[in-house]
Amino acid sequence: MFAGIAGTSDVTAYLNGVPHGRFDESRGMAHASMMRARPPMSPMRGDIWAASASGTGELTMHWGPRPGEWSLVVMNADARPEVRADVSLGATAPHLHAVAIGLLAGGVAALVVGPVVIVLAFRRSSSR
Repeated sequence: MFAGIAGTSDVTAYLNGVPHGRFDESRGMAHASMMRARPPMSPMRGDIWAASASGTGELTMHWGPRPGEWSLVVMNADARPEVRADVSLGATAPHLHAVAIGLLAGGVAALVVGPVVIVLAFRRSSSR
């Protein structure tokens, strides 16, 4: 099995003329016919992949998103037709914990400072 992430234009060029299945997030599986012909070269020899993994069994690939349009390709490592795979994707947000703590601290500060400002404003207006 081979899985690789490459720029969408590179993937389009790589699979040009090769029938393949395509998953579109808004429409589900866009083409029912999966790859039935080989691409021009094995994916292992291509230099288009920003990240890739190959082997048998479960594959794990790590990739840091970059600007642009990207595509994930899942195929047999030797480019044989008829691939079957269960694919799941996950993402991490490493800075989310720090953002949550900052927002929580800001909320606590607003709860402490807010009533003080209201009391001072009330005293100022009642003394006039």
